[in-house]
Amino acid sequence: MAYETSLKDKWDRQNQLDFAVETAVEKAVEKTIEEERAKAAMEIKEALSRAEQERQRAEQAEAAAKEQILATARNFKNMNISLADIAKATGLSIEDIERL
Repeated sequence: MAYETSLKDKWDRQNQLDFAVETAVEKAVEKTIEEERAKAAMEIKEALSRAEQERQRAEQAEAAAKEQILATARNFKNMNISLADIAKATGLSIEDIERL
C-alpha cells in the first residue's frame, strides 16, 4: 500500500510538472505570436507610409513635368511657332495650346 501511495505521489508530481511545462510553452507561444503580429503590423504600416511618400513624389514629378511642357509650349507660342508644330513637339493638343 505504501508503494502504491509512493507511485501515486510520483505520478502526481510528474503530472504537475508536465502541466507546468505545457502551460509555460503555451504562454511563450502566445507571447511570440503577439510580438510577431505587432512587428508585422509595424512593418506594414511603415511600408504603406513609404508607398504613400513614393506616390506623392511621383505625383509631384508628374506635375513638374507637365508644368515644364506647358512652359515650353508657351515659349514656342510666343515665338510664333505654328500650333501644329508645338503640338507635335510637346504632345499637347492644339486646343490646350490655344488656351495658353
